[in-house]
Amino acid sequence: MKPDNFYDRDDIKRIDKMEHAGDILNLYDKLIFYTMNRDGLLAHKYGDEYEVYTVEEISEDFNYPIELVKEALDVFVKLHTIELTDNGCYYFPDSLEYTKSTTVGAESKRLQRENRKLKQEQENNEIDEIEKVDNCPEYIQVDTNIDIQENTNQEKEKYIEKEKDVDSYNREQLYNKYIQEIKEVINYLNERTNKKFTTDSDFVKSIIVDRLEENHTVEEFKMVIDHKTDEWLNNKEFNKHLRPGTLFNKNNFERYLNESVGVVNKPTSLLESVLSEMDDD
Repeated sequence: MKPDNFYDRDDIKRIDKMEHAGDILNLYDKLIFYTMNRDGLLAHKYGDEYEVYTVEEISEDFNYPIELVKEALDVFVKLHTIELTDNGCYYFPDSLEYTKSTTVGAESKRLQRENRKLKQEQENNEIDEIEKVDNCPEYIQVDTNIDIQENTNQEKEKYIEKEKDVDSYNREQLYNKYIQEIKEVINYLNERTNKKFTTDSDFVKSIIVDRLEENHTVEEFKMVIDHKTDEWLNNKEFNKHLRPGTLFNKNNFERYLNESVGVVNKPTSLLESVLSEMDDD
């Protein structure tokens, strides 16, 4: 699938030197394959409509730790290997180039990339012009910049490590605070779906705690579970989405909760539900 010069590219060389290079590049291969029939977009496709494929869902579907998925996507965007579209989807140019896709969506994305590249070149040229009129001797600029950069990097590393420790402590405190609610939600989900999700997973605890911290209640979790279980339990394609990553992520939870209120006295077919979700997007 890859072209012969794939590993000669600067972005791939940079990734290949990273600590988790093997996992990151393997995930990239899988995401390329997934996006081939979706105009290069990492998204769910319903007819001609797209819905954001969340980091949580990617982690569950491709069996990679959520931290690694976040790291990989951040690296891809930083190195311009992929792009983040205005509607929040990740766009993989390689998936279209490898398959020689000529869809309208592919052509639109190609033009979009060229425009961004042109804009970046213009910005770089402006920076070059500013630097030309700087009268400070070059050797002074270099020495000063190095000292400043080294100090900045050191302080940044200290800050990041401190933030990690604080965040880890705070998350653990929240898990303990909501432990009963977490167990009740997961036990109810397992009971309704005949699945075996565990409360030992930091990902599961985190996504539930986030919604509880937004003042949602256990009863609202149950409403969402009931609503989507009634729709998806006996459907092979949609049954796999009866999981915390899909039901409780921020993008879906509010919508599913509002849907559940509307269908208490009015059953909705699966097709109607999917079409409704598309309209909401």
